[in-house]
Amino acid sequence: MSRRFDLTPTTAFWAFVGLLTACGLYFTVEVVRYQSARRVAPTQAPLRAGEPIELVTVIDGDELTARRGDEAFVLRLLGVKCPMGDGDGALAVHGRTCRDALRGALASGTLTLDFDGETGGVDRHGRVLGYVMAGRLDVGAALVKRGALVAYTAYPFGREAAYLAAEAEARAQGRGLWADPQAVAQVDALKLAWASQRSE
Repeated sequence: MSRRFDLTPTTAFWAFVGLLTACGLYFTVEVVRYQSARRVAPTQAPLRAGEPIELVTVIDGDELTARRGDEAFVLRLLGVKCPMGDGDGALAVHGRTCRDALRGALASGTLTLDFDGETGGVDRHGRVLGYVMAGRLDVGAALVKRGALVAYTAYPFGREAAYLAAEAEARAQGRGLWADPQAVAQVDALKLAWASQRSE
């Protein structure tokens, strides 16, 4: 006869302590990884449209570290946003999903940069602002069309009409986050905030 496992209060306590410790270590590693990726120095020479880059790491669903030759830089994808939240809400779960989607989209094809002008701008955080092309595929537009990312409209950008059309299609078809009513409500609230920010 198999012996029944009895969970004593002491065993339960130490199991809980072990679980908390493991969670703490996981989040500490993730924070260190994120901060070290963000510490990459901004690029010194202007990056030009069509210039090939090499992926170093995906930071989140709309931000990555890339390398041109020996020079590494952080790239913030223009026109897209990976909406993320805290805890276990719809957007927190989706934040992990869109990071994985970006990583997958960058896995095939030669990566190049594209910009609204000839060269990429740099934001106040030192990140290059641009579009990533995997071969002939606009990665940001493709992920918006899949419902993995949303069009980020707090600021105008050159491909805004195409990105909004891709987003409308994803929403109408219930793709990705648009299949989750809780995520949709939260994204709609973000969209209102972006519209208000843009009108100021």
